[in-house]
Amino acid sequence: MRETLATAATNVTSTLPTTAAATIGGLASDGLIPFGGSALVGYIIGFALKKIIKWLLIGLGVLAGIIFIAIQWMANKGYIQGVRWDKLGNDISSYGQHLATQIDFNNLHGVFHYLGIPMTSGLAIGAMVGFLRTR
Repeated sequence: MRETLATAATNVTSTLPTTAAATIGGLASDGLIPFGGSALVGYIIGFALKKIIKWLLIGLGVLAGIIFIAIQWMANKGYIQGVRWDKLGNDISSYGQHLATQIDFNNLHGVFHYLGIPMTSGLAIGAMVGFLRTR
């Protein structure tokens, strides 16, 4: 009886690490490491994108304010008789719509298909967490 239990225990211990190692190796190569790595890269991209957008919006706001003040000053001093704000707004809006139609989003499907589900989902989750970080 002891020999049978000892043989059974040896068989279980010898096969357990091999099976566990194969399972861990499969998880690492099939999805865990690509998911974690892409999530880290996504977090860095999201955080950097948030900071870049923040400073760009601050810069554009300051520039728009300076331009608006300069136009109002020139109108007050008589250099400009009158600014047709409705035409200016319509022209800027139509130009913005023209730029928006020039962006091609059709290639994104190919990029996500090439990367696969673990990398795409990790990148998206990481970018969302990095972008929504409060600091």
